Amino acid sequence: MRGMPPVSPARVPSSVRAGADPQRPLCYIDNTLAHAVTANMLRILFALSEMVPYSKTGGLADVGSALPAAIAGLGVDIRVLVPFYHPFTGSDRLQWRARVTVPFTGETIELWSPEEQPGILFLRYPPYYERLGGPYQDPSGVDWPDNDQRFALLSRVAVEIAQGRVPALNWQADIVHANDWQTGLIPYLLYLEARVGAQRPPVLFTIHNLAYQGRFDPGALQRLHLPPDGFHWQGTEFYGTFSFMKTALIYSDRLGTVSPTYAREIQEPELGMGL
Repeated sequence: MRGMPPVSPARVPSSVRAGADPQRPLCYIDNTLAHAVTANMLRILFALSEMVPYSKTGGLADVGSALPAAIAGLGVDIRVLVPFYHPFTGSDRLQWRARVTVPFTGETIELWSPEEQPGILFLRYPPYYERLGGPYQDPSGVDWPDNDQRFALLSRVAVEIAQGRVPALNWQADIVHANDWQTGLIPYLLYLEARVGAQRPPVLFTIHNLAYQGRFDPGALQRLHLPPDGFHWQGTEFYGTFSFMKTALIYSDRLGTVSPTYAREIQEPELGMGL
């Protein structure tokens, strides 16, 4: 994309960097990443907003269950971060894993895992996620008015885990795989850390549905404790709004889609949704 801001080198083995094609920034996720991952036994944090069988509104939840399982089957250390919604639809017994105080907001969240699947990390914060209704809407079908804060929290917790700042987990990511607008702040938050000299893992951002862009009024900058200097057409601003999706497209290291066909379609005006 034009206007891509300079980003500090990501914390990733050189063999993986060399395997990337800078002339193909938007592509279908093929076997290149899988081969690189298995060759280096990388640790991947897979962040998303819904996951079968625990929550589902669309195809993202199916991918969130199937893809991490397939990657784990290759011998990769992959952790999945997903919010814990009410009501809980799984039958698993849960085990407490960690408590995290989130920077800037001061919110204290807990991480829990199914006893049989410790690689799944449920983000528990009842004021945001354990409500009557769906993951994104209230019982009447109206978007939750604080969706920006709800999913900014998901992104901030993902960054704390990825950067190895959750001692109870004793784990740090080599790659972060973010999915759709609800995790769109992850690459930007890591970019902000790199801007002041911190090392960071690279981010692969997968577009499952470009139509849902996570757009909010400019006041989101203050609510989410984000610097105003990034709010411009080459950064987080999109037609006068703050866009989680556009932010992810600008600041991620690599972009992926769910199929080669969709990758082509969203680069055309009809399905490009203005992006």
